[in-house]
Amino acid sequence: YTVGIGSNFPTIDSVFKKLKTNGSSGPITLELTDNFYTAPADSFGFKLEGPISGTGVNGRITIKPAANRNVTFEGSGRNVISFLNTSYVNLYGVSTSGLNTLTIHALANTQFDQNNCVSILENSDNNTIKNLIIIADDYQGVSKGISIRAGMNSQFSPDRNVVEFNFVKKAAVAILIDSYTSSVKAAANVVRGNHVGSETDSLISWGIQSQGTSSTLIENNHVQNIRHSIHYESPGIDSYCDFGCVIRNNVIHNIDSRNARDGAFGIEVSGEIDNPGNNTWVYNNMVYDLRSSSNRIAGIQLWYTNSTKIYYNSVYLSGTGTGNTNGSAALYISHSSTNVFAKNNLLVNIRDESPYCASAIYDYSIDNLTSDFNDLYYEASQNNCLVKVGSSDYHNLNEWQITGRDMHSISEQPFILPPHLHIAENIPTLLEAHGTPIIGLGSDFDGQLRSQTTPDIGADEFNGIVVGVDDVEE
Repeated sequence: YTVGIGSNFPTIDSVFKKLKTNGSSGPITLELTDNFYTAPADSFGFKLEGPISGTGVNGRITIKPAANRNVTFEGSGRNVISFLNTSYVNLYGVSTSGLNTLTIHALANTQFDQNNCVSILENSDNNTIKNLIIIADDYQGVSKGISIRAGMNSQFSPDRNVVEFNFVKKAAVAILIDSYTSSVKAAANVVRGNHVGSETDSLISWGIQSQGTSSTLIENNHVQNIRHSIHYESPGIDSYCDFGCVIRNNVIHNIDSRNARDGAFGIEVSGEIDNPGNNTWVYNNMVYDLRSSSNRIAGIQLWYTNSTKIYYNSVYLSGTGTGNTNGSAALYISHSSTNVFAKNNLLVNIRDESPYCASAIYDYSIDNLTSDFNDLYYEASQNNCLVKVGSSDYHNLNEWQITGRDMHSISEQPFILPPHLHIAENIPTLLEAHGTPIIGLGSDFDGQLRSQTTPDIGADEFNGIVVGVDDVEE
């Protein structure tokens, strides 16, 4: 069916009401023939409300631009388009450039507490949001680009939704999955292959956020150019009070906290004292180019978490800052985090935080960390150290190994090649073949197979030159 002036259905609202009333007897494609659609300026905007009878695995509803159409949905309400208790719906742009694009544009309007682009609400399952261009003008407030949310104290949650290959150009929070205040956790949602921010525009305040969810998968996203606005921190990806979240194969860079109270973080796994994050896996991520003029910087930060696995990540911190008493760390562990496992990571911090400390690892307590087969490196100075635990400084690998940690680790400045944090293959390095296999993690950031016996350290499995292995103390 076509939707637009002179088409099968003249407006978005008319076809959405028809679906609500009549349901579906099979798969339906709605082709958008107009270039511009104005959403109602209310709480929902274009609202597709379910449940819609007849939808399912073999009866999906697909909304997409007609051939050779660049389509825009624009609204000034709380949402531009909403799916409420609606399942098996695809909202597709064919691409995010050229012809056949679908742009969702939320205008700033202070009559509402936020102006979101796309919202998937309550008992909405198995929907796909794909190849959209997302622009939420209120990027300095709390407006979301794409939001998947359960209501407060709701008995239902949005599950198994997929948000993939979208370009979030402007938003306060680019992508949010939230069932924190619900009585059930949103489960098995996927955030994959999205571009958050661009190289040239600083129009995102907060990257990807998952909170109060179960088994969320955040993978293969490119998050960049994050800038603090009114928020208290600037994270690229944040998992908050989640259970079983997986954060893998993402690249996060060019984050500047702009004096945010709690600083700038590449990846944060966090929770609350009575509601900690649990069993989160963070692996094969690349994090670099984080900046703050006055507050903490952390490549990967943990607080109030249990059983977090940090494997095969590459974190490279550089630059200068006035810092604060907490300094900076490639891996920063604080606030009652227990059973942290860190293996096969490249954790480099060559920042100058004087008069405070820049380190590869900071931990508030030594008893919560199992760490080995990592590359730990820092820029030696009177303020810095390799590892800082509470008020104790460990200035070299030998000092740190006396504690029983990182017995098979190395301390080497890696040679980095673009793009991102790939490793130069023509320069001898201890990173080559010096990791340890981890069951279930058989490929690297690029999808290349890892060695089953002697994988490389870091997110990049590369064909490098082995050197000096016999000189490493084991």
